[in-house]
Amino acid sequence: MNQNADQQWRQALHHTADAVTSPADADIFRALVRELTRALAVDHAMIGVLLPDGPEQVEVIAAYSCGRDVEPFRYDLAGTPCEQVIGQHYRFYPSNMQQLFHDPSLRDLGVESYAAIPLFDSAGNTLGLIAAMHGRALEDDEGIESVMRIFSTRTALELERQRYENAHRRSEVRYRTIFEAAMDAIVSMDAAGRILDLNPAAEACFGHTKADAVGQLLSDVLIPARYRDAHRHGLAKFVRTGEGDYVGRRVEVYALNANGGEIPVELTIEVAQDPNGGDIFIGYMRDISDRRQAAETEKRLQSQLRQAQKMQAIGQLTGGIAHDFNNILTTVLGYILMAQEQANRHDDPTLNKYLDRIQAASQRASHQIQQMLTFSRGQQGQRQPLQLAEPVYEALRMLEAVMPAEIDLTEELGARLPTVLADPTQIEQILMNLCLNARDALAGNGEIHVALRQIHLDDQVCSSCHRCLGGDYVELQVADTGPGISIEDQERIFEPFFSTKPTGQGSGMGLAMIHGIVHEHHGHILLDSSPQTGARFRILFPPSGHRLPDSTAPAATTGTALQGRVLLVDDEVTVAEFMADLLSSWGLKVDIRYSGRDALALANAEPDNFDIVITDQTMPGMSGLELATELMVVNPSLPVILYTGFAEGVEEAHWRQAGIRAFFRKPVDSDRLHHTLCELLAPG
Repeated sequence: MNQNADQQWRQALHHTADAVTSPADADIFRALVRELTRALAVDHAMIGVLLPDGPEQVEVIAAYSCGRDVEPFRYDLAGTPCEQVIGQHYRFYPSNMQQLFHDPSLRDLGVESYAAIPLFDSAGNTLGLIAAMHGRALEDDEGIESVMRIFSTRTALELERQRYENAHRRSEVRYRTIFEAAMDAIVSMDAAGRILDLNPAAEACFGHTKADAVGQLLSDVLIPARYRDAHRHGLAKFVRTGEGDYVGRRVEVYALNANGGEIPVELTIEVAQDPNGGDIFIGYMRDISDRRQAAETEKRLQSQLRQAQKMQAIGQLTGGIAHDFNNILTTVLGYILMAQEQANRHDDPTLNKYLDRIQAASQRASHQIQQMLTFSRGQQGQRQPLQLAEPVYEALRMLEAVMPAEIDLTEELGARLPTVLADPTQIEQILMNLCLNARDALAGNGEIHVALRQIHLDDQVCSSCHRCLGGDYVELQVADTGPGISIEDQERIFEPFFSTKPTGQGSGMGLAMIHGIVHEHHGHILLDSSPQTGARFRILFPPSGHRLPDSTAPAATTGTALQGRVLLVDDEVTVAEFMADLLSSWGLKVDIRYSGRDALALANAEPDNFDIVITDQTMPGMSGLELATELMVVNPSLPVILYTGFAEGVEEAHWRQAGIRAFFRKPVDSDRLHHTLCELLAPG
């Protein structure tokens, strides 16, 4: 990350932190949209809520445009980009908004790009959306989404809190009108500690009727048992000396309700005199359960922000390392394949054995790189609707071969579970990592239990991303009877390179890889463990609602000789030279250029002399996507293949829009590349 980008991201995080910690007052929503424009460096931001009389109109309750607050207004939802967001999921349109949506407001504001995320309350009900718009194209979809998710959490929390407060306030007005009483619970007590009176608010708060409470000892009715001795001693002290620890002060204590439950209350005690000169103690109490809950929520939001900052930084670091190693492995694995072909021709079994071992070691390194890419969110698996029982069953059969006889591996795979949208290979990776970790923790003796089931959860917090979660899930559970995981280790266990195993016995990437895979699948992780009680990992996947596919793709064919001229573009010299050798061995003529600009100059000079272009994505000066877009102007019929070692931000819609015919990740699959070239270079 260059210095300017790093400074911009630090400023974005600063504005995000300012926004989520803003005090809950009448201007909170204006503050949120104002800080959102600053965090994302965009022109416009708004918060809109659905009107209660129907889903066809949105009321904008706060908006900030080009440095100015905008007064609230309403608009019809139909035909706007917001229609694709409300009640659905995050949307990001990096450019061409006025072409994609014929919304006059977009033209009037000069909007070129748009990002928005829906707002839901804690019960999953749709509230509205928060959106950001800009007059120029936007990049960094993932970074924008991360920031907007934090803003959306704070906004939804405040909307729900205000709605709750509004409902509660209306109830209080009616209550005062009916009972002509104070909003706070008021209880009076004599010097002997007996209740003299209580108002309707106190009856409602604590569940005691006035008739039942009057005459009883206050300590027996409202004070938890563990505080009663202190209450009696304090009362006796005041009667004796006229001094009390709580008199004239505002303190937070716990009070007992009629059901035996404890309520946090704010208490103020005043002392008055009865007609006979005796002391009367008047306690004013206010239920602060909501305030406590808001404080806990704020604390969780701050923890979530810190976690997001840490995981973002680590993800970028691992992604950059993975990109560099993928370039190296592309060359190594490619030349191994070519050397194996030569060894086969010369019938040299010893050389073949050596090359096989080198290839196996390189493939293990490649697998480790894929784990790093998965964690950094730059690499996604191929997902499909499936029953989790299928890959779980296959993985369990493989695990049986590596489990000691003293460890019982048991399974409970539920029948007729909903399908999930997942990559079966990555599901196997998750289960293999969890079971092997459990095996190591058991130290040769114990039980590992694997289970699949459908569950519904409410008010849970993900153990790895710390976000609130709830709803229906398909749960993959791995539990062991080992020594458990300490609270301190649970705080760091999903970080890459963190391991509790002895040096040399673990890479520290297993659980970090699981974190990446699960959240790419829109899932979450729950961890139940404490020392000496074993560990239970619960992997939660949202049901997809898809039907299972009925067919599989046909196998690729290889071995056909190729003809044609290739323009090969890669700034990594070793990768470019290997790719040229590989393509030449297939019969193709190859011209190498080490930058996008040099390749474009050659294509302009010889527009009809190339049959295909193969280009890397990440290059200084001009990316592969940018080169492909320019080549469409030079020769619209020229096919382009794109490959990359780090697929961050390279969405299928983007490369197809640039005219790219095929997309590969490094290390490049030689068989698939050969098959693709056969198709693209075929006559006619």
